[in-house]
Amino acid sequence: MLGDLAKRVVNGAVLCVAAMAFFLVPLGRKTLAEHLAGVLGTGPAREAAAACAGAGRRVVTRATGELKALRQEPRAPAPASRDLEPAD
Repeated sequence: MLGDLAKRVVNGAVLCVAAMAFFLVPLGRKTLAEHLAGVLGTGPAREAAAACAGAGRRVVTRATGELKALRQEPRAPAPASRDLEPAD
């Protein structure tokens, strides 16, 4: 139990250091966060994001249609119960 707590504390400390490095440590003239913002702000990145969003919308639309069709299909009737006579 104490080992799990220690592991979580260490993981949290590593996450904090990584987050601070991402936003505060410069790589050349900019931090990694500034580099990432610059790359994601380009035209091709915006086009790729728009294409992914469009594909996601089409998937959701198709899945919604499939679910509606499955819900509206008539269910097969339950087999008729047969009255069995006791064996002699």
